[in-house]
Amino acid sequence: EVGSEVVVRMTMTDDAGTRASAWPHPFAATCTVTVGARLTVELEFTHRGTEPVRLEAALHTYVTVPDVTAVEIAGLEGVPYIDKTAAGALVPGVDEPLRIDREVDRIYLDTVGAVTVRDEGAGLDLLVEKSGSTETVVWNPWIDRSRVLADIGDGGWKHYVCVETCAVRTGAVPLTEGESHTIRTTITAGPPVSPSGPTAGSAEETGLSR
Repeated sequence: EVGSEVVVRMTMTDDAGTRASAWPHPFAATCTVTVGARLTVELEFTHRGTEPVRLEAALHTYVTVPDVTAVEIAGLEGVPYIDKTAAGALVPGVDEPLRIDREVDRIYLDTVGAVTVRDEGAGLDLLVEKSGSTETVVWNPWIDRSRVLADIGDGGWKHYVCVETCAVRTGAVPLTEGESHTIRTTITAGPPVSPSGPTAGSAEETGLSR
């Protein structure tokens, strides 16, 4: 416990199991979760191998909502995205906030700004900020897809949406021996803000360090 916050730090290093997996390289990873007036999740990854690698990582953030069809996701207007429900088609982006009215599985590209989940059902705005990431994934399986996912209960699709901080695809991070990269997401809850009111600024990028 640090002041009014609770901090949980989890670490992992490579072993025989990881080296026999899809990631055979030596590494050290630390995930830090800070719970207080806001929630922060941070993943720091250090490459310990001698061969250069390209790191892909994602913080799978499931935002609980009373009714996902009453949610509006703002901050990604006009941003190109890969639509995984359409065989990975590249879509140039749309000018309006996103409403969930079907299966959504999108990788928004070249974006470092904050995203606001406007939860009309709860009368709450959730500000999702990030750093160390140039992609944002938005995902909800909707009705049919959720039926084949064993970890989603009947009707569970209706009560969450994922807004994920990612370093994937063209945003994968090149690392050489001893280099580290950190991705971070911070979620802050507050009263609704008018769409014509102040907009969230871009989160500061986290660079590489030794």
